[in-house]
Amino acid sequence: GELTPALLADALGALSGLDFACSAAVSADAIRVDWSLNSSLIAGLAGRSPNEGYSFATAETLAWFMLDSLARTLQANFPARQVYFTMLGGNPLIIPDSIWKFEPNDPYKGSLYCLAEKEGGAAAGGGGGTGAGEANRYIDRLNNLTLRYPSVFSLDGRVNPVSGRMEFPSREDGAVLSFWLEDNETGETLQDFIRNLDPNAKIRWAYDNPAANVLMLAETTTDAGGQLRGRAYQIVIQSERIIYICVTCEPERLDYWYDRMDVEFAVTE
Repeated sequence: GELTPALLADALGALSGLDFACSAAVSADAIRVDWSLNSSLIAGLAGRSPNEGYSFATAETLAWFMLDSLARTLQANFPARQVYFTMLGGNPLIIPDSIWKFEPNDPYKGSLYCLAEKEGGAAAGGGGGTGAGEANRYIDRLNNLTLRYPSVFSLDGRVNPVSGRMEFPSREDGAVLSFWLEDNETGETLQDFIRNLDPNAKIRWAYDNPAANVLMLAETTTDAGGQLRGRAYQIVIQSERIIYICVTCEPERLDYWYDRMDVEFAVTE
């Protein structure tokens, strides 16, 4: 039958045990969602028991989960990319017990954007995006790290379900920025790391100083679909962990990103 927003909202509810009650209108360029009073977003759990794995410590974290989940599901299944949220017949959406309010004509940009903007990480420019040359920020609270990266990449990061890595798609082409950490279980040093690299890979050290333990790497590999892809890395080697920043791009763009890995990307604690 016909795919509708209501079917997708019901499926999210069945998966999570939360009530995604809403109505939605889909046009060529927008999806407008009006949340119902009895949805878990507005009413809270109201005696409901979420399914295993879908418990939330606060009403705000519950709200972010529901907003992100519905917005991304609708964007993945309909041509329109902009999602607008309202409540109770087109009124501004107000998240209970929080500071958050969404106006009817402001597209939803995702929880990462909203939280970064609140903390000063996203400098809003025309159209709600970031201005040319400004850096985006991703705050990894679990590891107490902040990744600063160029605004050519989206503020709306997503966890890759296969690799578990945070990814930020490019706004301009098919490049993808990835960010992840691995435990340095064997105490690997920069020199150990280099010895295990493909001899055809291009490498250099940040600040031309191996003692900084920051390595830039460029290589060309074949992806799962058999397509040739370039990968430019900044790799920070610490005694307890290894931090990776990677831009996957078309091979002809590899040198461009390799040259900028220690200029436009930075991790701070």
